[in-house]
Formats: sequence, C-alpha cells, structure tokens
Amino acid sequence: MHRSHHHTKAVALTECSHCHNARQPHMVCPNCGYYHGREAVVVSVPELPE
Repeated sequence: MHRSHHHTKAVALTECSHCHNARQPHMVCPNCGYYHGREAVVVSVPELPE
C-alpha cells in the first residue's frame, strides 16, 4: 500500500498584531487572547501558592 500522503505538515505561524508573539492564523492568540484587534478571550495568569 502506497502511503506517501501520510506525512506531517509544518505548522503555519503568523505574528500577533497585539503582542507580536507567534500564533496560528485564524486563531485567538494564546498569549494575549486577542483576535482581529479585539480581546476575544480573557487570559488569566495562574497564581503561585505561597
């Protein structure tokens, strides 16, 4: 069986226009939560136990 189509593809990355970190296109930035110039998801910073 010929399985030349079972290869992995490189992940496409673009720069976030808000925080300038790498993110996948058409997805909310996992770092700042912005998409198309507006905040789509509130990203919370986990608190460290003292």
